[in-house]
Amino acid sequence: MSGGQMQGQGSQSNQDVLTRLNSLKTQIEQGKNEKARAEANKETYEKQKQEIIAQLAELQVAPENLDAEIQRLDTEIQQGLAKAEQILNPQSTAQPQVTMGGV
Repeated sequence: MSGGQMQGQGSQSNQDVLTRLNSLKTQIEQGKNEKARAEANKETYEKQKQEIIAQLAELQVAPENLDAEIQRLDTEIQQGLAKAEQILNPQSTAQPQVTMGGV
């Protein structure tokens, strides 16, 4: 190989290294931005969590009992609806209504 060819390869190698370094710098900056965004989101979600816990405390429901409380309320709603339907439609359990028609 002549000296000119070696110098050309060295220049190409240096360019590859610089390209790779610039790519890594870009990735690092993107990572920093994503980290900052994630930390901001975490702070927002932590604040929301504390607000929800405070609301549950006002309702006298412990967070660990939330699923059971939801189930209890759902059952209560279903029973209330069934009772209301029974009161409003007492004949539905009796005889079916006969409609007047030209049969």
